[in-house]
Amino acid sequence: MKVFATASFKKDQPAGPNRAHGAFDGLRLLAASAVLFGHSYALARAGGAEPLLELTGGNLGLGEVAVLTFFAMSGYLVTQSWISDPSPLRFMARRTLRIVPALALVIGVSFALIGPLTTQLHLPDYYSNPHAWTYLAKALIYPTQYGLPGVFEKNPYPIVVNGSLWTLRLEFGLYVVVAALGYLGLSRFRWVNVALAALSWAAVAVLMQTGVLSGMPFHHQAVVLFLNAVPFFAGAALAQSNLDSRIFFGITAALVLATALSIHTPYLTLLLIASLPFATILIARYGTCDLRRFGDYSYGIYLFAFPVQQTVVYFLPDIEPVQLSLVAGVATFACAFLSWHLVEKHALALKPRRRKAVQTLMAAAEA
Repeated sequence: MKVFATASFKKDQPAGPNRAHGAFDGLRLLAASAVLFGHSYALARAGGAEPLLELTGGNLGLGEVAVLTFFAMSGYLVTQSWISDPSPLRFMARRTLRIVPALALVIGVSFALIGPLTTQLHLPDYYSNPHAWTYLAKALIYPTQYGLPGVFEKNPYPIVVNGSLWTLRLEFGLYVVVAALGYLGLSRFRWVNVALAALSWAAVAVLMQTGVLSGMPFHHQAVVLFLNAVPFFAGAALAQSNLDSRIFFGITAALVLATALSIHTPYLTLLLIASLPFATILIARYGTCDLRRFGDYSYGIYLFAFPVQQTVVYFLPDIEPVQLSLVAGVATFACAFLSWHLVEKHALALKPRRRKAVQTLMAAAEA
């Protein structure tokens, strides 16, 4: 498994053609399901290569495409959120309320339910082990502990309880960048996000296509950082753009065609991170799928999929990847349903809002 996927899941709906529908929710749900399906091949004993990884000769997997899609949508939506309310404190409060409550829930369930059910230790030994308790700190996003004492030690992908959580650190870091750019007054210049996307793309090209820096410390972390920063800042740039729809379609079609032609070349990833933000935002802006009335279960699916899959494999060690994706998919959706209705939507109701008087003054000033 080259990259575990995560997601950015926002309810802030941007202005423009997509305001009237929930196509972003539909895309997030599809991407979260792709993460679950792709991980099934890495987590099952008889895994093998998942379909996209096999099709591209090992160059690209479903999880990687999904995470890039999530970051493109994240850059677009959080930039729109900043534009609608340029307050660093309220911006970060909204981001925290979206990420942390459900994260705390899955960490708590992993510690109190999954751990005791699957650990190789006796329960008194499990609960007296300090590493069981330090796992709870993962609710703060940045702690890097992935395992619980004695848990999943005999699984094909051992020890890791929730391998999808690491990219939350990158996600939240990019939120801080958006808030900092806005606070410094740089976000009002459209070229800033374009420049950041271009610089990140150039960094990926240097790090992946040359061997000059391959031996440097944290090379892999740098690749992952810039790889996901490209669609994030590209999405942010598209949020500020006023491209004519025909030009938007034309650019997207050309980039997608170039990416398709490079499917078996070493340049696939470089072209994909350039084309995917355009394709994602195009679909999200002009799509007509409206799932908002049902709730947004995509974040819950992302959070719970990995530990649920590991638990299924623990009890059914010979399960096939497709079977794992189906069995774990049903259980994960149930967890996501409960997470949304019991935690997430209530946390979102606490998001700080811009005062109407301030909005009126801003609108008058812009007029």
